[in-house]
Amino acid sequence: MTNVLSNSASFTTTNLAVQPYNFVNDTLNPNGSVITNNIDGRIMNAAVRNNSLVAAHTVGVGANEDDAQWYRVDLSTGTPTLAEQGRVGFGANTYTAYPGIDINPTGQLGMSVTKSGTNTPTDFMSMYVAVKLPTDPAGKFGAPILVSAGTGQANYFDFAGGGSTGGRQGDLSGISIDPVDGTFWAVNEYATNNSSGANWGTAVANFAYVDLLEPPQNVVAVAKNPYQADVTWSIVKGADLGYEIYLVIGTTKTLVGTATQPGSGTTVSAVAGALPPGSPGLIPGTSNKLFVRAKSSTYTPSFADSSIVSVTTPLPLGTATNVTAQALSPTSVKVQWNAALGATGYQIFRQQPGGDIPVSGILPANPTNVTLTGLPSGTTMKLYVKALNVNLYPYATSSTTATVTTPFVVTSPQLTAKVTSLTTATLTWSASQNAAGYRIYERIGNQVFLVGIVGPSVLSYKVTGLPRGQSVQFMVQAFNNYVSADSNWVTVNGQSA
Repeated sequence: MTNVLSNSASFTTTNLAVQPYNFVNDTLNPNGSVITNNIDGRIMNAAVRNNSLVAAHTVGVGANEDDAQWYRVDLSTGTPTLAEQGRVGFGANTYTAYPGIDINPTGQLGMSVTKSGTNTPTDFMSMYVAVKLPTDPAGKFGAPILVSAGTGQANYFDFAGGGSTGGRQGDLSGISIDPVDGTFWAVNEYATNNSSGANWGTAVANFAYVDLLEPPQNVVAVAKNPYQADVTWSIVKGADLGYEIYLVIGTTKTLVGTATQPGSGTTVSAVAGALPPGSPGLIPGTSNKLFVRAKSSTYTPSFADSSIVSVTTPLPLGTATNVTAQALSPTSVKVQWNAALGATGYQIFRQQPGGDIPVSGILPANPTNVTLTGLPSGTTMKLYVKALNVNLYPYATSSTTATVTTPFVVTSPQLTAKVTSLTTATLTWSASQNAAGYRIYERIGNQVFLVGIVGPSVLSYKVTGLPRGQSVQFMVQAFNNYVSADSNWVTVNGQSA
């Protein structure tokens, strides 16, 4: 058609071969009653934009189905050609009618239809909308979406009465393009629950396809320790600003981790939470609710949140209590303690100004005691116990200190003997360092007897009652509360008369 606004407009007719179709079936309510038989296959609306003409009409598909059949005609040359065609429908025993179609500035096709059916008891006459993108396959609209405000609520009837030959179904759909944002505005009829007169209602919908940032999928959280969890998820296309991990407590969302978009691979990983004294951390010994947020500089909205996942963190590692240390010798100490909650092992440390040092290896969880050897003698030490969980916790907890003093080593005295009469002798020995006293032993044959004990300042001992003409051996033992040291044995020969 040319010269549209003149008195001499001219028309050119073009015939296009399209997909064959049947005459329209009467549309039905779920109870089988006829909504209308005043319906046919005429095209009720058409729209033109950017050298594309779109149109749609109701067609019959078999004996118990109506679909909306649509066309896009290419007007870019002198001869219109059919660029693509297709159908929007819902299958057997459903009736899709009164389609309205339009095309927006981005090339999206929008459609509005009414739909009812006998396929379910509640398939009341409702309003649906659908969108086809320029990138969609030829002839394929996206799945129709039910308009919430246009949801059918009862079997439809009008003033002529349900099932009468004079029933009407709105006759046509309305659809237009918003001149501001290019979205679709559609108007269509649906069945209300009004019980008198007629139960038709009119629904209005504003819609368009928006390419949204996908939310993170396959989110998995595994406890790392009482305050942290390892979190992984699938990469989100377009998340150029990276990711954030949030801890949800009631209505409060706290940022507990971040990650950047990887340059390769299919998954992202990050640690949620922080070890004390870092903040914030996860809550120990409870089920923590987490979600991952993908962020983008190109999508609107600029973020998308995953579903919430839960991860149960263990209780904090306990501390060894009631630590005691007892010297067993100048170089050994026994350390005992009460078990720490969650510990799989322990290690003993010595506290000192230059830096604490371990005085044991990693000890098992049981028993909760150990004898330390190789310690310095005559030394006061502060010892403490670190509780460990080598399988889970990246840190240890330290007990209070226990103070212990190791005794000094006792040196061996050097013993000499001098016979002073037929039945007496004098034993003399050198002083023994750190001795608390001396024990004097006598050996006759295979028998050893303790013959005396003297204090640390006494360095001689008079032996009486020596057997005449018989050899006797003597030894002096230096001792303190922990250790002893033996002298050499000396032989005294008893004198004959």
